[in-house]
Amino acid sequence: MVSAEDGIKAVLDYKPLTIDLIYFKNDQTSKSIQGLAHLTSGQSSDVFGYNANYQLSDPWNTLLEQYMFARVNGTGYDASLPGAMVDKGDKLYVPGLRASTNPVKGLNVQGEVAWQLGNQVVANATNGDLLSEQRDAMAVQVMGSYALPVLQKYKPTVNASYTYFSGDKMADTNSATGNKDAKKYGAWDVFNGDLGAGTIYSAIYPLTNMNIIALGASASPLEDVTTSFTWSNLWATDSYNSINNPLLIYQPNAGTTTLGPVTKTTGERGLGNEYDVNMTYNYTEDVTFGVSLGWYAPGDALSNVNRSTASQAIVDLGVKF
Repeated sequence: MVSAEDGIKAVLDYKPLTIDLIYFKNDQTSKSIQGLAHLTSGQSSDVFGYNANYQLSDPWNTLLEQYMFARVNGTGYDASLPGAMVDKGDKLYVPGLRASTNPVKGLNVQGEVAWQLGNQVVANATNGDLLSEQRDAMAVQVMGSYALPVLQKYKPTVNASYTYFSGDKMADTNSATGNKDAKKYGAWDVFNGDLGAGTIYSAIYPLTNMNIIALGASASPLEDVTTSFTWSNLWATDSYNSINNPLLIYQPNAGTTTLGPVTKTTGERGLGNEYDVNMTYNYTEDVTFGVSLGWYAPGDALSNVNRSTASQAIVDLGVKF
């Protein structure tokens, strides 16, 4: 969970160019970062950056975005030493590019790529002293949605997306062991993102070292009622083995406690499949009711003792003031 306070935002409108300037004090918990071994997080850190978007005048209504955000001066927290506060040397820089276009009537296509640079403070794998590893992480997402030109009374739409988060191949070790590959920290830091909000996998997994394919469809069987179904398939970027077995999961109660499920160490990468059914009813312009049902079936990367299907049911009420 991530909370932000004491923030400020400025919008510079130079149509067709718009620039958002953002700064806020980030009050993070360990849940907002990956629960990986030898991981530090920036608690009470400063976050600042900009997002610039440019609306092209082409017939496809193309939008281009470029952004850069930084999280600096966070108090280090080492997950291998629970409760141990270290120093303020953790720095994270996130440059990225995004584009959205509509090449065909009813079709929207989007793509985004982001990098993570800076340094990650870790505990020496041999004596516990602090080390600084260079961040070198990446995330990519492509998605599309298409409003089908049939049965338009029911507004049928299909959608698909692919998301990639890099992982750290040497997550259970670091450069103190003499392994040159461990000098770089490749795990994606979820930062202040909320990808997959409302799903089971987003509640229990840190979104790092992961690939996600999602296919879905939606329709409006009745006026003011929208129904949708989404299937998501998840697998690890780097398989879990003797030197990369840091998979931790969160308790699904919005807390920060993590558990280490038993994983296979023979190269499997399958994390599982999730099936979500949602229904939304727009009672009025300002009041919305929603129902969400979800099932998550763990994959081959987890051993048989951790392969029970999880489920959830969520009812929500939205009110605009």
